[in-house]
Amino acid sequence: MAMLCALGAAGPSVDAAAGTGYFTIEGDINASLDIQVKDCVVSAPGNTLMNGLSLKIEHSEMIPVGTLHVPPFGGDKTYVRNAPGDATVSFSFLMHKVARDRQLFEANVGEGRPGRVVVTVNDNGRSGEMTFVGVGLTQAGANKGTVSGSLKWTCAP
Repeated sequence: MAMLCALGAAGPSVDAAAGTGYFTIEGDINASLDIQVKDCVVSAPGNTLMNGLSLKIEHSEMIPVGTLHVPPFGGDKTYVRNAPGDATVSFSFLMHKVARDRQLFEANVGEGRPGRVVVTVNDNGRSGEMTFVGVGLTQAGANKGTVSGSLKWTCAP
């Protein structure tokens, strides 16, 4: 947690910090659970995985892997992803339908994937909320339906 990522000489910065949150999902998977955030990291805005705001969700019985990325993050505001080609927000969650199930499903909003995502960021990335609707659910590349839901997070200062 000693690594410091800066937005710029005069811009806000956030240490790679741990936190907590709450995740809900409904549709072809239904769950509500507390989560642990492994990292909240902010760097200069841009177009790569190394830019903007990134959150990594700690492994749990329901979500083995989860990430949220807002590459253009340059301060507290609302970021919206409306179209499949829009790179404003991306996220990917591998999840089970029930805890520790052997089958993994993926809810992924990346380039070319459907879904509307709204992320409201506060306190220089240390807290916020994401809501999503109409996100495709896949398993081994096959369409398994759609999901909607939310993620709220707070990271240590």
